[in-house]
Amino acid sequence: MDFSFPSPTAFYLGSYPVRWYGLSYAAGLFLALAWNRYLCKTRFNLFDRQDFSNFLTYAMIGIILGGRLGEVLLFQPHYYFSHPAEILKTWKGGMSFHGGCIGLVLSALWYCRIHRLPFLLFMDCVACCAPLGLLCGRIANFINQELYGIPAPSDFPLGIVFPTVDHTLRHPSQLYEAFWEGIGLFVLLNSIAFFTPWIRYKGRLCGLFLLGYGLARWGCEYFRDPGQDILFLFNHMFSKGQIYCIPFFLGGIFLLWASAKMFQNSFQQKVPESKNFSSKK
Repeated sequence: MDFSFPSPTAFYLGSYPVRWYGLSYAAGLFLALAWNRYLCKTRFNLFDRQDFSNFLTYAMIGIILGGRLGEVLLFQPHYYFSHPAEILKTWKGGMSFHGGCIGLVLSALWYCRIHRLPFLLFMDCVACCAPLGLLCGRIANFINQELYGIPAPSDFPLGIVFPTVDHTLRHPSQLYEAFWEGIGLFVLLNSIAFFTPWIRYKGRLCGLFLLGYGLARWGCEYFRDPGQDILFLFNHMFSKGQIYCIPFFLGGIFLLWASAKMFQNSFQQKVPESKNFSSKK
């Protein structure tokens, strides 16, 4: 597939370059906030849309700090500790979703505690919007020609040449992740939020997001080129990204179980009352 990559710089504000990478993240936050406002009007009407507008600053700080620290500490510690000045150059790319997710959760926990909001329900709403941010983030990876895929067969219709890498036809692994982690998760979670009673199970949508992301990332990781900073472990069976997905699997399964348990307990508390009422009759 012939594709002409745009320049990493979208335009200039005076002498300051505005890069597609930053614009993609800004677009992700904007789309997530816009969808969140719609959810607050329809399914999550316990919250006021202003709750999430105010949370946006917390979210940006958590995502940027967590994402960058995750990249530095989890994926390329040797490089960044040898070149500490590079840590601050976020416009060059290098943001870990695992770290960004932890940063987002911690910022949400802090925000909900300050404003006395139900944390699990709050995160369910965030989970329905987060895939839009993932979608834009993976598009940014694609434009930056980073996290590119393994070589593809010469007749593979979706194969793309990344000029800054080499002239080999490769899998566009960033677009695979944009589809499964972004579009796929968005459709799945919001279909469940709108068309099933699962929204009553606090934490269930959040758990499903963690599990769904972990599965999507785990599968797409096999299409990433191992010659980058991906580092395969255990005799090249698993990548670092896959290993870091294991806590997401476990956290997702735990939340699915805990949400069902909490709902069952709240239901059982109402049952004895109805039984006593009927026995008095």
